Amino acid sequence: MTTPASSHAESWESGVPLPAMTTASPDGTAPIARTTGHVILLNGSPSAGKTTTARALWKELEPPHWYRSLDDFRQGYTDEQWASESRPPFEWLFLGFIRSVREMALAGHHVIAEAIILPENIATYLDAPDGIEVYLVGVRCPLEVAQHRERDRTDRLGSPVDLAVPWFDQVHADRPYDVEFDTSVISTAEAVAHIRAFLASGRPPTAFDVLRARRAAPDGSESGSTVPRHD
Repeated sequence: MTTPASSHAESWESGVPLPAMTTASPDGTAPIARTTGHVILLNGSPSAGKTTTARALWKELEPPHWYRSLDDFRQGYTDEQWASESRPPFEWLFLGFIRSVREMALAGHHVIAEAIILPENIATYLDAPDGIEVYLVGVRCPLEVAQHRERDRTDRLGSPVDLAVPWFDQVHADRPYDVEFDTSVISTAEAVAHIRAFLASGRPPTAFDVLRARRAAPDGSESGSTVPRHD
């Protein structure tokens, strides 16, 4: 086994000791080819259970997956900076986030990410991961359950998100999924098991292809470009 010289620099920069890495196949006869990773995109309203599911999935999947949420990106600013009128628009943060998901997959990482797909922003979600295999996962729960969870959250800046708005239904309106579930009736472990079972089945994801075909159709209606704020 050979250890890339770059691993020493990586350990220096991160402060985390890195395991020995090989640039060759297990029998030492061929280099390991870097391949494009896939994206597991969990779509749902605020407080539907996306983050809880994503974090549980992140800990269990093998090979390892890279996971960061839009909230993680927001925390690149302090709370005071984000509350400032001089901060960049939310749309810029969203674009940086969704484009980074694609770049991580292109670099060879499998990615877990969260989404709130609406008519106003679906074009961005469909365009950003162009050329990437995307597994679209629908994470649902009734409005009353989401509202109760939202009231109990302690990680919001300011007041809880108002969920009794048209967006709550639009996030799943006529939306095809590769996997979907209701977090009010199944456990987090069961939700993770549903996703893992689909991945293990070897079936290719099709939901994003269906959404793109709809947009390309003459009567395609989900073609907005404005990104609504849901931070």
